[in-house]
Amino acid sequence: MKKLLLVFLFLSLFSCKKDDNANPTRDIYICGDESINNMSITKYWKNGVATILPDSTKFAFANDIQVVGNDIYVAGYISGSAVYWKNGVVTKLGTKFGFADALTVVRNDVYVAGYEDNDVATVAKYWKNGVATNLSNATQFALASAITVVGNDVYVAGYENSINNVTTVKYWKNGVATNLTDGTKSAYTYAITVIGNDIYVAGYESNGPKFVAKYWKNGVATNLSNGTKDAVTTAITVVGNDIYVAGYESNGSKFVAKYWKNGVATNLSDGTKDAYAYDMTVIDNDVYVVGYDGVFAKYWKNGISTNLSDGTNETHARSIIVK
Repeated sequence: MKKLLLVFLFLSLFSCKKDDNANPTRDIYICGDESINNMSITKYWKNGVATILPDSTKFAFANDIQVVGNDIYVAGYISGSAVYWKNGVVTKLGTKFGFADALTVVRNDVYVAGYEDNDVATVAKYWKNGVATNLSNATQFALASAITVVGNDVYVAGYENSINNVTTVKYWKNGVATNLTDGTKSAYTYAITVIGNDIYVAGYESNGPKFVAKYWKNGVATNLSNGTKDAVTTAITVVGNDIYVAGYESNGSKFVAKYWKNGVATNLSDGTKDAYAYDMTVIDNDVYVVGYDGVFAKYWKNGISTNLSDGTNETHARSIIVK
């Protein structure tokens, strides 16, 4: 699940050292990007060893990573095009300006969620093995930001603008939309997970001048912040009866990377520099969160951080898989 966080793309906001304390059989894969000479270079790290993705030396982002067997898949963007890489080989999606935010691989089928411009508006869509399915009607801008596949059902989360310039959070199941917000206040999402018959979507919604972090379970919202300071969610995972949500919240001057477990927040950064949590996973009660703190890409395991970059250039870590 994951993800590039171009926080308000259309409105105003638009790697790993091997953990010696971890189970030695675990491999940690993280994707992200590094700013070099005013360009953004995509890469992924496996246990701290960085690999630059081909064709990404122009202007590119790596937003989501999946690992199936020995195959490494990364979704992202290169110079105006939605793309994904499989073992370093790039596949372009669509023919117009587009963006790939998330992917999943099921039974050798590659599903990628994102959007593409049709010269009138951006169309939320997903591609299955390169074949596109439109989710929005192209009259207002819309973006698909997360995807999961359960059995034969394809679930995609995203948001769509209205004629009043208010964005509505929704998810599509097999192309049929369900709104999670009523369109009176702008809201956004970058995460979805489905456990049995339960559908969880994490996002954030405006509350006057501030944004409230929240998640929806089967359409019922739970607030994670009180609305006094901006808060954003970026990822959600469910383990047993525990609901974990990653994101970040303002302390009044800086953003603090954090995650919530069953609504209880754990801060990951100290609040002296802007820090953002972009993705998470939970393995055997160990909580892994990935993001960046100041100019350093990093991940946190149970709150203990490991830098993925040396601080020479601003580097972002956006998605994590632990195998």
